[in-house]
Amino acid sequence: LIISKNPPALITNGNVINKGVNTELDKLREVVSNGKKWLESFQDSLRKDLDIPKLKIGYNKIFGYYIEVTKSHQNKIPNSFIRKQTLTSSERYITEELKEYEQKVLNAEENIYNIESKIFNDICIEIMSHIVDLQKNASAINYLDFYSSSYQDYNLNLYLQLKRKILIFFQI
Repeated sequence: LIISKNPPALITNGNVINKGVNTELDKLREVVSNGKKWLESFQDSLRKDLDIPKLKIGYNKIFGYYIEVTKSHQNKIPNSFIRKQTLTSSERYITEELKEYEQKVLNAEENIYNIESKIFNDICIEIMSHIVDLQKNASAINYLDFYSSSYQDYNLNLYLQLKRKILIFFQI
């Protein structure tokens, strides 16, 4: 199945398309749902690699994601780190990996919406290309349902008439 069994009322709410339909969509959903885990893992690996126990990764709306290191550990920072902001007791840096991840996270929800919308629209276009056949089938099912119900009503009436005749016969 392409469309989820319980889609939201609005396509903008996401989760309209099932997992496994589109690889990129699955990866973006994973970025959104596992973002905190990735950041914790990245922070832990940096702490171990650089031997800086109090290194932390943070986020603010102005600078985005950053790596904060106290001034006492600045000498352990590799050249690949880019200084972003100087504070009283610490420095904030970014790396290419963190910047790429930030772009993924910030764009993930928008991209999820775009991919889901495209898949959903493609399905709608495919359905519309078969609309005449679908309408013919719906009409045929409508007639079958009507005649089936009528036949059931007819049989019920025959049964009730027969029952009345039997009762009248035994009353006589």
